[in-house]
Amino acid sequence: MKLYAALALFRSGKLSAGAATELAGIDRYAFIAECKKHNIPILNYSPESLDAELADLRQIS
Repeated sequence: MKLYAALALFRSGKLSAGAATELAGIDRYAFIAECKKHNIPILNYSPESLDAELADLRQIS
């Protein structure tokens, strides 16, 4: 029951992945596997945010 609550709260953006793993009582890898099983994206970048991140990374290298 805690897992499903954690997944729902994570999906809605009300909990971070770390907080959701704590609520569910499982490790991060198990939580990621559960997210995959339930088609919940782990990363939620907007196209603009992703472009900005990539631009920053290109400046570093």
